Amino acid sequence: MRAIIMVLMLAIAPSFSAAQDIERRITVTGIGEVYVAPDMATISLGVSSFHEKASDAMRINSTAMNKIFAHLKTANIEPRDIQTTQLSLNPRWDRRNNSNTQPRIIGYEALNTLTVRVRELESVGTVLDVLTKAGANRINHISFDVQKPRPHKDEARKNAVADARVKAELYAQAAGVELGKVIYINENGGNPQPRTMARMEMAMASDAVPVAAGELGLRSTVTIVFEIK
Repeated sequence: MRAIIMVLMLAIAPSFSAAQDIERRITVTGIGEVYVAPDMATISLGVSSFHEKASDAMRINSTAMNKIFAHLKTANIEPRDIQTTQLSLNPRWDRRNNSNTQPRIIGYEALNTLTVRVRELESVGTVLDVLTKAGANRINHISFDVQKPRPHKDEARKNAVADARVKAELYAQAAGVELGKVIYINENGGNPQPRTMARMEMAMASDAVPVAAGELGLRSTVTIVFEIK
């Protein structure tokens, strides 16, 4: 019986020690953010054409798109910065509420959508003006980014770690314990992603199309486990 008790005590002791180690830790989440002015814009735009015949709708649309491609070349937009994102041809129906007639096709709509990256931010307004004059009749959205985000992302990561340490020291002081070494670090959600902030501090003006670029906030979130001495 004594031998059995000794075996049980030896088996329980490591588990008890491990539980103590887990309890003697502080886990915090740190958030770091860096604000930068964008230096690149991405424009989503396109041409929508309608005609009674499907072939004519596509022909009109293709003519307009060829004109847009030519104007993009004169605006110094490189081929690598132009990408077709949608090409479609859909019937347009006459759906007037009449119980005696069936819906009928009255024509066809051809749609071609592009994304265009503008690497010279000060020319965004001019590029928009050129594209609308060339025949673009759909501008879906415009977004801003930085061409070399890595240094800014790394700065956000450093700020996140610093924020986590400040929180951990505050908790340790409030609990009357001493903070020890870092045991574990995890970057939540992978790499930080840029997000456009609401305030518009940087503005660009074109005679035709004024554009406000604002600023970008690059965020990083980390979880750090500290030892309690």
